Amino acid sequence: MNAPIKGAELHIPYSSPEAASLQTVTGWVSRDGRFWGDDEHMARFCGATHRQCKQCEAVEIKIDRLYCDSCLELRRIEKYKAMPREQWDGAALLYLDGTDRYFQDPNEAREYANDKGIDRQGRPICKLHGLRMLDPEVFSRFPFASADSTNIGRNVGIDSAWRGTYTPPTKEARAALMRERIEAHQSLTFWDRQHAPIQESLFGSQQ
Repeated sequence: MNAPIKGAELHIPYSSPEAASLQTVTGWVSRDGRFWGDDEHMARFCGATHRQCKQCEAVEIKIDRLYCDSCLELRRIEKYKAMPREQWDGAALLYLDGTDRYFQDPNEAREYANDKGIDRQGRPICKLHGLRMLDPEVFSRFPFASADSTNIGRNVGIDSAWRGTYTPPTKEARAALMRERIEAHQSLTFWDRQHAPIQESLFGSQQ
């Protein structure tokens, strides 16, 4: 190939090997077929539905979250403890942590907390027991000190409910597996009544 003359117009024919060449490209591809090159994190983030909690790395959570409920509560407590302290001037509005509410004076905040059964940090003023509430969808929303259930006792003996390649061979193994799944979740430290109300009105919201 002759060297191009300086100042001359570049001329590369369509069929020339200089116009294009076949290359083999290696990179990460997410589940939806998107190519991410060397970015393994983004490929896995876009392709996955769940991942481990960023803090404890022991609880599986949805991919759009960073922390499990327990670690989120611990971080909230640490954030509250790290807040600066100063004497109330008697005029500024008071904020009750964990409730998203403001009050005019301490007595109003105290009455609200007592009425809702929580202390000033959103924790229950007594130990709560969840009767037949050993369901992660239930006890992970409330600050239970304990809970019980007949779920394991009822389901370990139902053979039709245990199917698949890796079915536990004995009732004891089934019970151990169910306990492990339950214990992978924890009850909350604080009670958020807005996201976990006790009881809804039978005929819709009250006026």
